Amino acid sequence: MKTLGLLGGTSYPSTILYYTTINNHTHSKLGGSHSAPLLLHSFDFSTLLARVSASNGDWASASSLLIPAAQNLVSIGASAIVVCENVIHAAAPPVQEALPAHIPILHVVDAVGAKLRDAGVKKVGLLATKGVMEGDYYVPPLRTRYGLDVVTPSPGETAWVDHVIFEELGKGVVAQRSREKVLGIIEGLREQGAEAVVLACTDLAPLLEGEVEKGRVRGVRVYDSTVVHAEFVAEWAMAGGEGKRGVIG
Repeated sequence: MKTLGLLGGTSYPSTILYYTTINNHTHSKLGGSHSAPLLLHSFDFSTLLARVSASNGDWASASSLLIPAAQNLVSIGASAIVVCENVIHAAAPPVQEALPAHIPILHVVDAVGAKLRDAGVKKVGLLATKGVMEGDYYVPPLRTRYGLDVVTPSPGETAWVDHVIFEELGKGVVAQRSREKVLGIIEGLREQGAEAVVLACTDLAPLLEGEVEKGRVRGVRVYDSTVVHAEFVAEWAMAGGEGKRGVIG
């Protein structure tokens, strides 16, 4: 098995989910007493939050924090880097350039794209922060690399989801009114023809607790990108680093 270097603390609950899911998936496949060899750099999220929540994201500044952390993980044995958050992947290309050529960043978009392709999904809805839904590092590769038709909420709904993620869910507030509105947005994506919806934010799944676990929400398949990504990187490690793409530039 290869050793994975996790860039976590972004936020710490999502890092816990990555750690648990990677190990659970590894153990379920290998059995016995097996678990995943992992190295972790856990940030104080406040040092990144102002950068990633800005309207356009200060990705150069964010990458300047990520680069030394990733390099340190590689220096102590990491064979690949895993960014334990969706939106921070916007800062991944400069980090990849700063790493040795044989060390990939295992990108969440490759994990999500491969999962949807293997499931036969052609048209997918996306729920995430504004930066993810409107940025050029998430939706365009899903379309061009994986041939997916991607639909997103209206601009007003996108702004509302972004607000709820940062001002409610990111602070541990799970409001019933927000849950109902998100369910309505998912219904709207289904009405646009989405065969599945990706929750491309680690904070969204708790809002739909009890629904996501069923695999369907309001009649549409739902995928939690955190779980999909964590299982993807676990497979890469168990395969000895073969068969998976690296960072999307």
